[in-house]
Amino acid sequence: MKKTSIPMIGVLAILLFLASCTADPRDDCCIAIDGRRDAPFTTTYLFQYKTGTFDIVSPGNLQGLLKIITEADILTLKNAASTSQLKKNGLISGLVQGLGGPAREVNLQVTDRAGNILSFTSGAKRNFFFNSLGRVPDFLVNRGTGDEGTFTLFNVPTGELFFQITAGGRGNGRITSIDSAVSIGQIDTLPVYPDFVEVLGVISNSSSADLITDGSTTFFGNANPVVANIEGLFILPPEEAIPTQGEFLLRLKAPKTASRETTLRFDTEINKVIGRAQAFDPLTANRLSIYSDERIQELATKAGIPLTASMAIIIGRARGVDGTGKNGVTVVPLDQAGNDLSFNNGSQRIFYFSGGAGESGGLTPSLTRTTSTGRFILFIDSCENASAISLHGFSTTVTDPVARDTGRAIALCQPGGIFEQDIVQINFPKEGAVSDPPIATIPMNGSVKTQTGDKVNNAEIQILGSSVLGSSASTLTDVNGGYRFDEGMPGEVSPLLANSIYTFRTALDENYIPTYQSVFSGAREGARELRLFTTAMRDHCLPSVNINFVGTAVGLGLLDPARGGLSVAGISFKVVQENGTEVGRVVYPGATSETSQTGEFIVCDLPGPGFYQVRASSREDSGALLLRNYADGVSLFDISVNKALPREVLVSGFVEHLLGPELNLATPVGDGVIRVHGLLGETNADASGGFSLSLASNGRYIMQVDKTGQLPSYNYHVETPVLIEKTTITPLKSVSREAVNQIATQMSVTQIAEQGLVAGKVVTRGLAKTGISLVQLSPDFFAMSSGFYDDDSHVDIISISSTGEFSVFLGDGLGGVQEKMSTCPSLGLPLQQVLQTDFDLNGRADLVAISGNSIFLFIGNDAGCFDAPEEITETLLQGKPKALSLADLDSNGFLDILVATDNFEPLIRLSNRGDATFEETKMEGSCGTNPVSVVARQGGSGLIDVIVADSVAGVCEITYDNTAEAAQPTKIMELPEAFDVSGLKTVRSAFLDSDGFPDVLVIHDQGGVAFLGEPPTDITVASIPFDVQFSFPDNFITTSTIVLDLSRDNRNDLLLGGPSGLLFFLGNGDGSFGLSRTILSTASPALSLADLNEDGKIDLIAPEGTNLSLFLGEDTPQENIKIEVRDADGLVVGDIAYLDEAGQFVPDAQQTTASGRFLTLNVPEGRTLVQVIEGGAGNNMITTFVDSLSYLHLNMNRIDPAKILLDGQVINPTSGPNAGIAVENIKITPLSTGLEALSLDVFDDPATEDIDEGRQGAFKLELGATSEYILKLDPQPF
Repeated sequence: MKKTSIPMIGVLAILLFLASCTADPRDDCCIAIDGRRDAPFTTTYLFQYKTGTFDIVSPGNLQGLLKIITEADILTLKNAASTSQLKKNGLISGLVQGLGGPAREVNLQVTDRAGNILSFTSGAKRNFFFNSLGRVPDFLVNRGTGDEGTFTLFNVPTGELFFQITAGGRGNGRITSIDSAVSIGQIDTLPVYPDFVEVLGVISNSSSADLITDGSTTFFGNANPVVANIEGLFILPPEEAIPTQGEFLLRLKAPKTASRETTLRFDTEINKVIGRAQAFDPLTANRLSIYSDERIQELATKAGIPLTASMAIIIGRARGVDGTGKNGVTVVPLDQAGNDLSFNNGSQRIFYFSGGAGESGGLTPSLTRTTSTGRFILFIDSCENASAISLHGFSTTVTDPVARDTGRAIALCQPGGIFEQDIVQINFPKEGAVSDPPIATIPMNGSVKTQTGDKVNNAEIQILGSSVLGSSASTLTDVNGGYRFDEGMPGEVSPLLANSIYTFRTALDENYIPTYQSVFSGAREGARELRLFTTAMRDHCLPSVNINFVGTAVGLGLLDPARGGLSVAGISFKVVQENGTEVGRVVYPGATSETSQTGEFIVCDLPGPGFYQVRASSREDSGALLLRNYADGVSLFDISVNKALPREVLVSGFVEHLLGPELNLATPVGDGVIRVHGLLGETNADASGGFSLSLASNGRYIMQVDKTGQLPSYNYHVETPVLIEKTTITPLKSVSREAVNQIATQMSVTQIAEQGLVAGKVVTRGLAKTGISLVQLSPDFFAMSSGFYDDDSHVDIISISSTGEFSVFLGDGLGGVQEKMSTCPSLGLPLQQVLQTDFDLNGRADLVAISGNSIFLFIGNDAGCFDAPEEITETLLQGKPKALSLADLDSNGFLDILVATDNFEPLIRLSNRGDATFEETKMEGSCGTNPVSVVARQGGSGLIDVIVADSVAGVCEITYDNTAEAAQPTKIMELPEAFDVSGLKTVRSAFLDSDGFPDVLVIHDQGGVAFLGEPPTDITVASIPFDVQFSFPDNFITTSTIVLDLSRDNRNDLLLGGPSGLLFFLGNGDGSFGLSRTILSTASPALSLADLNEDGKIDLIAPEGTNLSLFLGEDTPQENIKIEVRDADGLVVGDIAYLDEAGQFVPDAQQTTASGRFLTLNVPEGRTLVQVIEGGAGNNMITTFVDSLSYLHLNMNRIDPAKILLDGQVINPTSGPNAGIAVENIKITPLSTGLEALSLDVFDDPATEDIDEGRQGAFKLELGATSEYILKLDPQPF
């Protein structure tokens, strides 16, 4: 190790700790290396080291940096943690890896093979810490992983240990503890987002901003108030944490300050929770203000209002989606009967603020609209407590650009109190000239139906907080069960303000229950189906028949956006009052204790009218909704829930004979005992070999089968899915001693009793070799889409012709589809691009397409297809649309449409209002006028990067905040010299490496390039170099691109379709992809991925000639593959036999048959490497047991070359996982391979010791491609 490469402070730190170590001869002082107690580095084992299809060359490729740990690293953390470390035991450090990056807020449990718990996060036995070796110890986070996702486990017995994620994710893994050494590994996980969150806030005086030191905050549904400290700060503790994805009322009090109680709304929307700056940070409650009596009196005096103690006050702002105040908004307050509260007996009661710091904070009685602050105040002389006050806001701008906006919010009237309520103003599409005041209302029509779908005639419809006919808010349906509300006059807010949520009440006679339901008016006339329940609904609440709420749980689609808005099964609910008391009774139609596939639940027996909170109560699920219980009827609603991935999977399977046919369980082995390594307990198979047990989802397991007369068998191939709750696994294997002796005789060898057997099947993960024909395609097939088009939970398919004709195929959940008589309107125009999403989050797929010079929107309907397309013309877009992408560009929770046009300023943002209507906004910046593809990726600090591929200008990036204004100058993204810009095809944003930042993938005729990590924030940087380049086969033209992990190795893969076929590229985890196989050699202009047969694996749907074919996600046996087996010392061992599909020995076979099956006798006990040596690349590391069978699926890929060069460096990490000090004289040994290398400093000039940083601590090894290794880093004597 060159001392010049280590900062002096690092040398002193190491010497200090080494002195501490060598001065103390206790056994728990240091981990020894070959008995030397003064070694600066400790032997380090790197588990799960994966290779790809290309060479790994450092320092450019971070995978080439191998981390070795120093004694100082260990002692720093050990001493700070006050724990111990015996030489005879091992030490494990690792990383929990999530989707694209480290996973935070994850907890784990570690067990030995028998299931005994070895990890402790508290108490005297504490040995598990959420820290990494080599970093500054930080014990503030003790509930799970921090932002780096790391952990360290001290002083554990040697042997294979089992890591199970218990909170914050789904996943497991294995790492071996080795005496006197450090083991470093990785546990892969899929996220489970927090179901509860703490809250932090500061209470201040509204006028002086002085901190309120005696303030308290009470959250609706929590029993106890939280008291602020002397700095006005409060933190909701973990035991008082509130549900995520919830809405709450906050009540603020200050007993020592003469003031009124202030109430405001607060939400824990899940994206806010996910977006917190650091792990376990609380959410921040902003703008918590106490209004002193003096302050309120000043405002009342300025307004000329005779203030009384019982007067209710509403204070708020009209603001935009971005939070800024909205100028020129007229606020119209109405009570629930539709009475205008702006005046009381001719006296003005609503006032606006002009801003400024003068008397009364700028309240100006003469103002009739908001100023740029957006602030207003309403004085209400008298009201019923908690009665709803509807605040309607509208404004217009008649100068260029002409615009109008509307907004509506509900405040609660509190006699003697203050309610804070903002009104969010949303742009309202203009049609022709806009008047001032504008027409701010929209018409609505629809029908009224019962819970069984029968139309209701003559039902009364009331819109609460609106005036329709004079002071009456009622109308009657016609004889056909239909209704219609007309548009209001300019300046009116009734009957229905645009972009607003209303509560409708439907009623008829004693045979029906008055039904209350929320309806969003939208920005255009639309049909809204209303419900009116018959009294039969009361039977759900027997014996009391007191029905209060009818709800449906709908999912957010966080991990699978296609499922956003769909009903969710498996959710339990409870109802609480404001003080946290649980009340009422929840029943689940068609189920017992949780929602069925319909997502429906019913609340009965609430104690009376008023506000309640409905909360998801099932474990790790979250969602909370405030609802009013009406005395005379029932409330109908949807509640958005964050449904956690299934925690457990019911696993069914069979045990069968190793040496028999695998078809239809021809040779079952019954009455065996099954144990899962790392878990307690056992399961008995029945006489037919069948068994079932529950295992954690998204896991990989070793299942041991014991039976008298059979050799113990250890099955390594068991995996559990994550999106389904039941699965059937590939059969476990068992073999008798007699059968082993028989096949040994056939092989002319003898099985030695002190050795074991290794058997398995060589497979390729991903997709089936051949497709299953689903349906015949139209001759002019252009595109397709898979999603949810009808009322069930099965994936459906829509085929689209080049002229916009739709064919609908409804899925059955078993891998089949049935064509439905299409009710889809035909566009009748050629299409250029089609994208699918659910714009209005109603659980039905929508489409957006480019055709000619316009964009067309196809909104999914109840009939299983689409409404008539809505056109967004070239005039509105200010240019011809050329490319589309979908992203939440304004941070309002709805997917927007990003359009690249041929205009000089080509980017247009179509902001989704939440009802599939859009506001057009031109975005600053340009990347040329010939765009072929556009994509948006979420950057850090709330920034959004827009990347455009232009066939003349090249590829560039523009960075925005949530407005349409560029936050940084445009940056050019550099391409390889061979990539002529005219060959650009598409750009994608995806996680291509493991740093947690979304990357950019550019697809070109010649191949692909990746731009990894965060873009530069330095505004002086004008260009961004590419990081990785890879190539495609000659003359392959790409028309369809999908990035997804199909090989199930936690690295995204690449599917490319085009006129000459369909190609599958394996992802290497570093931004590069290597061609693995050609799936089709026929034209594949469009692709789609979905789990069509609902087995938990992703399937491919692609055109194959004139048919649409299904390629199932499965492990495919591989023939003509030669393997070898090596022991712990790297020696080739064992006697290999290749088996046919009947499980019989094939004499003279040197490679696998079509079955992919093999058997190896006489394998020594211990660590065993099974690897492909001809026909491709791949390996597996298992353990061989004495006189036992170890069975595996040997995962491989048919790639050439089958070897890669690891041209790496050894470093000691100092400031992050990929930064550190290069270390020489370290022996690198890939275990069980017989290979080794030594890290050296390679000098350019030995005389001057000049050295390039990429050649310090350097080494080279040739390893198998697409393989996984354990690397031993062993310090050598100087």
